[in-house]
Amino acid sequence: TLQDNLQNLENARKEAQHEISFSKVSQEDLNDLDMIIKDMYIDIGGLALSGVIEGELMGDGQEGELEIRIDNCENESILDQRSTNVGRLPSLTNTIGTLGSEEDLTRLLGILRPICIELSNACQLCLMDCVARIQHNFCEPWYKKWSPFYRKPVLHHYHSVTPYEPSKFLKDAAIRFNKAREEGLHCLFADQQNISPSPQRVLLLLLLFENNLKDFSRNLGHLVNRISFLEATRKDMKFWIPSISFLKRRRNDSLTDEDGLNVETQVRNDGGEEEEEFEEFYGPDPDVTPPSTPAQRFWYGLWKVRNWFNSEHARFACKNAFAVTCLSLPAFLPNSSAWFDDYRGQWALVSAVLSFSPTLGGAVLQFFGRLLGSCIGALMAIVAWNITQGNAFGLAAILFVFSLTLWFTYLNSKVWTVGGIIMLVNFPLVLANVYQAQNGVGRPEDTLYTIAAKRTSAVSIGITSAFIMMMFPWPHAGRVEVRYRLARTIANLGVLYSMTVSMLLREPRKMCFNTAPSFTKLVAHVKRSIAAERLLLLRTVYEPPLRGRFPMEHYEKMIDIVEHMVNLISGLEHTLRELNGTEWKTDLADVLDPSKCHYITHILTSFYILATALENRVPLPPYNIVASVDTQFGEHGLGERISKRIRMTASELKKQDLETRAYICYCTYLIKTSHLVNELLKLVTEVKKLVGVNRYVKELCRF
Repeated sequence: TLQDNLQNLENARKEAQHEISFSKVSQEDLNDLDMIIKDMYIDIGGLALSGVIEGELMGDGQEGELEIRIDNCENESILDQRSTNVGRLPSLTNTIGTLGSEEDLTRLLGILRPICIELSNACQLCLMDCVARIQHNFCEPWYKKWSPFYRKPVLHHYHSVTPYEPSKFLKDAAIRFNKAREEGLHCLFADQQNISPSPQRVLLLLLLFENNLKDFSRNLGHLVNRISFLEATRKDMKFWIPSISFLKRRRNDSLTDEDGLNVETQVRNDGGEEEEEFEEFYGPDPDVTPPSTPAQRFWYGLWKVRNWFNSEHARFACKNAFAVTCLSLPAFLPNSSAWFDDYRGQWALVSAVLSFSPTLGGAVLQFFGRLLGSCIGALMAIVAWNITQGNAFGLAAILFVFSLTLWFTYLNSKVWTVGGIIMLVNFPLVLANVYQAQNGVGRPEDTLYTIAAKRTSAVSIGITSAFIMMMFPWPHAGRVEVRYRLARTIANLGVLYSMTVSMLLREPRKMCFNTAPSFTKLVAHVKRSIAAERLLLLRTVYEPPLRGRFPMEHYEKMIDIVEHMVNLISGLEHTLRELNGTEWKTDLADVLDPSKCHYITHILTSFYILATALENRVPLPPYNIVASVDTQFGEHGLGERISKRIRMTASELKKQDLETRAYICYCTYLIKTSHLVNELLKLVTEVKKLVGVNRYVKELCRF
């Protein structure tokens, strides 16, 4: 998928920062390309979101979903209906919002649709040209220059995909887009000063698509220029030395969780008091206040050491040391040392250490995969020896061919990776020992099958001992780890959303701490966690639960919803950059001000309630976590305030509004926020199916 390719690109970029490379591309070039592609991915997410919303609108009209809509009432929105109207369901006209003129929307759509289609076609051609240029500059292996591996270039190999130079082609398409848009708006407002398109949701959808398409074309232009620059200046390969210092490679300022991944860090508050700084560094503790004296810091350090012994890494180290000690004891006992050497017992230690890992989940699958890999490796060695009959050159050729197959299995298989690595260990081990025995080294009287059985048994003993230690005192299934990881991911979504809200509500003069680096790191961490959750969920198929059926379909839906919400929150943060310093950001901050509206409070509360309920397996409270049509938030609810703002902008649109980029970004933020709430409602539904609702009072309140 595209997300997997982006993760591979990020991993390759990080590895390139620490390597001495010989190529046409430097580490700085990879950083620039990675940054541009990430921005393009956010824009593609916005385009995909517009397609999703269009499908929902074309499907069932979204009668029961929460959206930013306007009803026919001038003083009250759907989201803020009085309790007297709880039993009355909203009508279809109230749901989709019919205030305004559909003719105005049709005329506006007739202007924007042709020019958007033309610009999107130009972007597709430029993308194809970028792919072709990168492939043309790819340095093929040396053997491709010789027959029979030589491949003649096709006729269009060095021809551009676009009609002329791609950067100029895309620039001309953007100029035609802006010119046609300006002429169309001039004709639209020639006979009237303002328009009122209806329904407003379709207008927001249209502006969302246009805004993301323009951003995508702009970032694509940066990519085209960068690739053209590399093509013109990097004719030959050269050595590139990493610019990152050795000390910076070793330094890691962020905390790590039990899986070695970065975790979110607290953001510095405005006050800057000493207590708040300690709370940021040490984290809040309900038992004691943050340490303030040297003695308190000393005991705090000892407390952290004690906590480390309760961590998964400490348990892993103790189990590993105990297993290695037990397996190595026969080598030091007089009556078993000869037997240990005869059976090559040290390979039991090696296989045990290879089989140990602090990662939880999939223990049973990994155990059987390693056992199967050791047996297959021995069988491959027997087949290879019978084919070559001990010829050294034949063994080298067979070993090369078989090793390529095993490496392919190890690198590309997600489930049987552990089996591939054990096959790589046992296959050459058996071949080497048989070759030594045939040449008088070791025990010449041992046959091929005896040596294969001894080596396989030694490797299997190490694998079995590692499995027993991982299962002690009880096994930790992969499905349980999926639930824990998913709960932490949902909590991190709350942190991401709070960072986005902080960027929106804080004044520029009070932004004493930049949240962008922390936001970017946390987004990368959440995406890595989602990839790990998908892999663990895939492995749960091989771990059938004994107590009942595992609801895999609900976890699949939750992972999809969480991944979509991460992209939405990233898009919100990306949109806020365009709103900085504009009056539209001020108006949006006034609408979402927590002192006037409980919308942000409800969203953040829902994230943490869902994370806590999922991690601790506790039922949800009988509480409407997010707004619905029968929830009353008071006089200054979110729906009323946003409805008033949309009535001022979407219902009385002027030419200046549609020509202002800040207004387009404002509408983009509104529809992304609305869809984020829709995804949160879906997440609430899935979590409720898993943990349920408090059974004592759930009948007292509609949930």
